[in-house]
Amino acid sequence: MIPSPLLLFEEAVTQLWSIWECLVLCEPLLVFGTSPAQTSQAVWWLRDLMRPIPFAGDFRPYFTMQDGDQSMLVNRLPPKPGILLGVTNPFFEKSCAHWPHILSLGRRRNRTPTTQPSAAGGPAGPMPGWKSKTHKRYISKDRTLLKQLESALHGDAKQKLLASLALRQHFHSRTTELITPLARYLNTLIPTPIEVARTSTHSPLRLKPFNNVNFFASLRAHGSTLPFRSTSRRTEFYERLLKTPGFGLWLAQQEQIVEGVLKEKQTVE
Repeated sequence: MIPSPLLLFEEAVTQLWSIWECLVLCEPLLVFGTSPAQTSQAVWWLRDLMRPIPFAGDFRPYFTMQDGDQSMLVNRLPPKPGILLGVTNPFFEKSCAHWPHILSLGRRRNRTPTTQPSAAGGPAGPMPGWKSKTHKRYISKDRTLLKQLESALHGDAKQKLLASLALRQHFHSRTTELITPLARYLNTLIPTPIEVARTSTHSPLRLKPFNNVNFFASLRAHGSTLPFRSTSRRTEFYERLLKTPGFGLWLAQQEQIVEGVLKEKQTVE
């Protein structure tokens, strides 16, 4: 039976909001687990939290030393933006020591000097939990949900499942709220009906270019429903987001959708 996703992140429950932020900002993330099944479940689950933002990085639910891309992805250079790697081999703890973010799955066990990590029930690598060298959270946690998660960890299987579903829905909602200011500004770039009528069918209609200055003016005017810790942190977050490959891919998808609709309108008219 597949365990509840909540159990995978038992020692990192309070840090899940930081982990989500790292994901949407295309930060490299190394995920340690005790088995391929565990890392695969965790990596797929984390990847799903980003929807509808497209995943723009390298995505490996279970990565080994024998992988053909091992030397390309794991070396002394800074890890590539957006890479999400699931591993079980303790070799990666040393070879990826310079990575900024490491998530180790499962539950922490007390170890004695003679106890082997595998016998203690944790991964043969870093102790379960979340470690980040660089990230400082931008958005406030949902304290009510956090209490539900912490309570479910001591509850039965049904409570854990319901809490896992609530957690998934929460971050899906946050991702939607995250892109709402972007979508709002994008709507102002769509040609008006008058512009559509005046444009020749031989000249394809396109969105006006995305302008960062104008977007931030829109953000200041309309704000965001996400509980950012301050307006300066909100600005810093979106400044970083606009530089990510994930945002570039999302914008390209939106342009393709809108321009397809505009083309149909031109054809009809």
